[in-house]
Amino acid sequence: TLVDGVTKLGNIPKTQNKDVQALRKLFQMMSSDLRMVLIKIFDRLHNMRTLGAMPPYKQERKIKETQNIYIPLAKKLNVWNAVRALEDHCLQYAPSNVFETLTQQYQKNAPVFTAKQQQLKKIFQEKLTSEKVSIQDIVFDRYSFTEIYQNKDTIGALSLPDTHYAQFIVNDKDDCYILLGKLHDHFRPRNHELRDFMAFPKEIGYKAIHTKVFTPYGPINVHIHTEESYRIAQYGELSLETHPKKAQPSARWINSILNANNDVLNDLSFQAIVQQEILGASIKVYSIRGEEDEIPTGSIVLDYVAMKYPKQLLQIQSIKVNEQACALSHTLEQDDIIDIEFSDTAKEVDIQMVIHAKQHKTRSVLEQHLKKTTTLDQVDIGIEICNP
Repeated sequence: TLVDGVTKLGNIPKTQNKDVQALRKLFQMMSSDLRMVLIKIFDRLHNMRTLGAMPPYKQERKIKETQNIYIPLAKKLNVWNAVRALEDHCLQYAPSNVFETLTQQYQKNAPVFTAKQQQLKKIFQEKLTSEKVSIQDIVFDRYSFTEIYQNKDTIGALSLPDTHYAQFIVNDKDDCYILLGKLHDHFRPRNHELRDFMAFPKEIGYKAIHTKVFTPYGPINVHIHTEESYRIAQYGELSLETHPKKAQPSARWINSILNANNDVLNDLSFQAIVQQEILGASIKVYSIRGEEDEIPTGSIVLDYVAMKYPKQLLQIQSIKVNEQACALSHTLEQDDIIDIEFSDTAKEVDIQMVIHAKQHKTRSVLEQHLKKTTTLDQVDIGIEICNP
């Protein structure tokens, strides 16, 4: 069974760092069946609920690991109910009294929030229900207290848009777009807040249309779902109900973790790659054809090309970012539009590429283009000798 797989899986060479050894075991599970990772995420949620019984040094270690590994993993897998619960448990043990203050504020205003939700739901239904689209339900889901804290400048009075977002559930994909049009007809949209994950789903199946509209209670985030996409948003596309059989990894970020697990022997290097390059902060950029890619914050053009066009890395002819010519070392920013042109012939590995190659994926791709007897570590040593 899946549980047997989680509890019995071993065969990881022992290292001096037990925490990293546990991570390597977790990621080896991913190569076997992604659903095992879901079990580990909810097992961690159970552990966080009993955190009060642990000594402070164990609490700190568990919280840091949860924030750096398990919450980002749950986000990547779209298990948002687990994300919110894990974030709340971590904030509960923050050095300040932020969690206590927020929960007191929330509980104090809970009856008001409930009344406003009912009133706003009634307004939405009156304005939007028609023969063209049938709204199955309107649900107001709460942000985690971590999200509420991060989105507010000061901890003061909480409003409904501070604490909740609206989820519209309709019959099918076509109804999502009909409802979006009607929503924007009756409620002024907030500029630059529209994200269409229904047409362009995330890698692990998340589908929805995100927008933000002005209401009598202020601008509120709205997610439009079908019944199936709403369930996926809550429990993840890889839930046992959806995938009764083994789920093989296919998303790019999963394969990056698996490759790093196999390639990087040094535990601290492996941990840094996972936390910073794969599960860390990221930005979204676009190809000239409109393809969206998520890359680590701080990535340069070289990293983008190595990730998206690894076999053509040495055939780059010209690079433009936002219609401006730039170098491979140019740092990319949120929503940049990247236009890469390739030639038919490949060049040699440029020394500047080696100097600027910092990310594991980029270095791996460059090594594939070098002779098998040469590694980037050897090239790095050569650069240091030439430039003492």
